[in-house]
Amino acid sequence: MPTSLELELKKLALINAAQYAGKTNAKAVFGRAMGTVPEAKKDAKKTRELSEKIVNEINSLSVEEQQKEMARLKINVPKQVKEERRTELPPLKGAPGKIIARFAPEPNGLIHFGHLKAAVMSNFYAKMYKGKSILRFDDTNPRKEKKEFYDAIKKDLDALGFKWDVVTKTTDHFEDIYSAAEKMISKGLFYVCTCPQENIRENREKSIECACRTKSPGDVLALWKKMHKDMEEGTACVRLKIDMKSRNPVLRDPTMLRIVDFEHPITKNKYRVFPLYNFSTVICDHKLGVTYIFRDKGFENDAMIQNQLYEHLGWKAPEASQFGRLKTMAGIPLSKRKQRELVEKGELSSLEDLQIPTPRNFLKRGFLPEALTQVMIAIGPSKSDIDVSEDMLASFNRKLVDAKANRYFFVPEPVLMNISGAPETIAHPLLHPNDPKRGKRSLKCTGKIFVSKDDLEHLKKSKEVRLKDLYNVEITGIGKEITAKYAGGDNKNIQKIQWVPFEDNTKVTFIMPKGNHINGLAERGLNEGMIQFERIGFARIVKEAGKFKAYFAHH
Repeated sequence: MPTSLELELKKLALINAAQYAGKTNAKAVFGRAMGTVPEAKKDAKKTRELSEKIVNEINSLSVEEQQKEMARLKINVPKQVKEERRTELPPLKGAPGKIIARFAPEPNGLIHFGHLKAAVMSNFYAKMYKGKSILRFDDTNPRKEKKEFYDAIKKDLDALGFKWDVVTKTTDHFEDIYSAAEKMISKGLFYVCTCPQENIRENREKSIECACRTKSPGDVLALWKKMHKDMEEGTACVRLKIDMKSRNPVLRDPTMLRIVDFEHPITKNKYRVFPLYNFSTVICDHKLGVTYIFRDKGFENDAMIQNQLYEHLGWKAPEASQFGRLKTMAGIPLSKRKQRELVEKGELSSLEDLQIPTPRNFLKRGFLPEALTQVMIAIGPSKSDIDVSEDMLASFNRKLVDAKANRYFFVPEPVLMNISGAPETIAHPLLHPNDPKRGKRSLKCTGKIFVSKDDLEHLKKSKEVRLKDLYNVEITGIGKEITAKYAGGDNKNIQKIQWVPFEDNTKVTFIMPKGNHINGLAERGLNEGMIQFERIGFARIVKEAGKFKAYFAHH
């Protein structure tokens, strides 16, 4: 007798299957249960395991069997409300003519899905308003930047179809940054603080001004020059004189530049005084002519500091659009810092773990560049922080790949089935069910085939099943191998199972997002690119050293 939780999960799985052509999804069922079934929340791990078990059971049934089960349980499928999806970014209010926008990633890791919102908006709005888009590597932290990430980020953005009018680095503009710093010193707006870091933190917390603040511009300039040659790291920094009594701690004389004695991957040892983000971005944006900035709400405090700098330097600040953050995707935080923490805890294998939602990983799994950018456009410049569902991305990708992907059979963990009395025959399933002109496959069957080990728990002695697109068999024995006898070619309303020929097959390693590998057999004829393994899902096929790998994309 199923428990109440099992019954609710089964209902959700059947509804989900009815909405998606007989194929249900464990993540969708689990997520829906956690939001609507009180008992599901008591033990998330148990709910997840039950969801996976029940989804496997439902997916093993034919559509007709699913419909019968729904009728027995008196389930009505709710009508799906078609979501109106934005296909273009909305016009900007008060856009200043041609927009010059920049995207400024730090080369300290791969870009992840959370970066795409700013990248898409910067690039696409610049095109919309016939302006310029700039890619600027924000490389002012020598201890974190790595040469390979400049190349990797550019490569990933190229793969997504981004085109940049200007590609530059913050370190390309250090002479301008130094010149602006000296201008601010001469105005008495920058000072060199030689207090220990602990004292600086304590004074800021208590709103106490230090003696360094009252030094003359001449004395400050002398210290500034010493910072470049004689002073040790941590002994001095340049601060912006705002208001140490401000209610907002951020505005209590923030640091603008500091000494870093560490070889930079690009400039090597040419510089040892490095600007912090707020100062460098103001100087670079002004020099590059940036007129519009797209950034998430987390930069609100930075914007206040930057506005002070623009005012003191006598420059017009760019217009700015601040939007909500993308927080997580598939349970993974969209933050490099938090991802590193998960690696340190052992929850992720490395920063290249296939689970991390980076454009590189999605492309590797077979998501198309258009799907990734379309999701960002659909989300748009909303000011709400959101957790992005991978199902949403999958729905966009499915629409793009469904018509292109040929269908094939695949059986994980294959088990031999010997069929007595079977005529030698060739099955001719369509390469694509909605495009007969594309042609058919040829699958030869001589009475021996392979079926999936997963199907064993659904097979029973004397049960009749249909081998998809072939014929029916009656199960006569189940052990390490399965024995069956031919039961005719009529396409009856009975359970269908996948199979591959005994002789004409190819080994495939199926790679799942969590990194687990499933070995199995597929029919011959696979080509590199996107395909759909029937009743399993879409996958990207690659051939390495003569062996086929299939990266799972989505159902």
